[in-house]
Amino acid sequence: MGMAFFASAAETPTSKPIGKVIGNEIKGNSTGLILEVNKGLVPGRVVKLEDGLTAVVGQLLSERMGLYYYEATLSGKYKIAAGLSVYPEGTALVPMKTAPGPTFWKKLADTWSPYTAKKTAEVTSVQSNRALIDRGSMHEVHERDIYAIYDSSGHYKGMLEVRGPGDFQSQGKLYNALEDRGKRRNALNTAAGDKAQFLGQRKLFNLHGAYGFRNKRENVLGEPEKVTSGGLLWSVTAPDGWGFEILFGAFTRKVVSEEKIRTQDSSPGELSYQDLKIKHKATFMAPMWLRKNFFYPHAFSPYIGLGTAYLNVEYSYYRQSNFNATPPDWQVRVETTKTKREAGRFIPMFGGGIELFPGRFLHPRAEVRYFHGPEFFTETDIFNTSSIYYSFALSTSW
Repeated sequence: MGMAFFASAAETPTSKPIGKVIGNEIKGNSTGLILEVNKGLVPGRVVKLEDGLTAVVGQLLSERMGLYYYEATLSGKYKIAAGLSVYPEGTALVPMKTAPGPTFWKKLADTWSPYTAKKTAEVTSVQSNRALIDRGSMHEVHERDIYAIYDSSGHYKGMLEVRGPGDFQSQGKLYNALEDRGKRRNALNTAAGDKAQFLGQRKLFNLHGAYGFRNKRENVLGEPEKVTSGGLLWSVTAPDGWGFEILFGAFTRKVVSEEKIRTQDSSPGELSYQDLKIKHKATFMAPMWLRKNFFYPHAFSPYIGLGTAYLNVEYSYYRQSNFNATPPDWQVRVETTKTKREAGRFIPMFGGGIELFPGRFLHPRAEVRYFHGPEFFTETDIFNTSSIYYSFALSTSW
């Protein structure tokens, strides 16, 4: 009877729970937890979870209305359900089985995923266009982190960009994006108790390796244009997705065509052969524009841009015609025509594109640009310099 009582006592908690698990994340060979408890704990000591695991208490994250939020660590990889009860040290519980480790793809996804405790926050104070949230540098909150603000009913109000991260709290500026309309423009009505959802970080500087190609290639005397374009694209991003970009490179289209005409006519004074060489070249150098990203820094962020580029145009025309000899002196007549022109000017440019994951360190983008250039009248045709280019870029941001 006594043995039965002893076994039963070993399988049930010897005290009441002091809190619960509200978040967890497997990192490396350990499992990180966020605990919500109703009493202060000592960092470095341990607590027991409902299924018998022992967690080492970490730092205090915050204290609010008699509840304490701590980090804790489990040695090993475990699937811990949110809401699992937490008991004081010394409580005897049934141990939990070790969960299988994360797959390769899960590990890869984790490297892109923000720290769990950072993803959601609560507004604790508002003054004019400034607000305070209950997350700070201890939750891996950084300057220029962007949160979407929602009221208790889940209705969107606006955005908050962190300006000053503290240890456990951060202050930021409230604003509405240009694309917010109607009831969605409600950022300045943010109140204490509203929820904040982490979206990403505004990257101040971006360096892109860009490669471009033209939508079509014109022919001159049957010879298609050769198109080369690309370079290093440098950009600066301001709040709400506004930015400035300049390409240290160029978009170029060029054609060099030769035509040789030979005749079988040996009549006096008639054309016997002719050499013709034509060169067209248009270079759009150092294009720069003002850019506006929409839905920044969401994973899918379209943008438009308006700016200018320096257009340098080169044109040359060479023709040599030889005619059969004519009496009375039977001299061969040769006619040569040479023309060479070069011009440069600034021209307007506009376009747009799509940027994927703009808040990440490494991300791709695709775009189209239209260069509105003048027409040049040549001996043989009209050289229209207006051009459309498509380009792709891989960006690093910080």
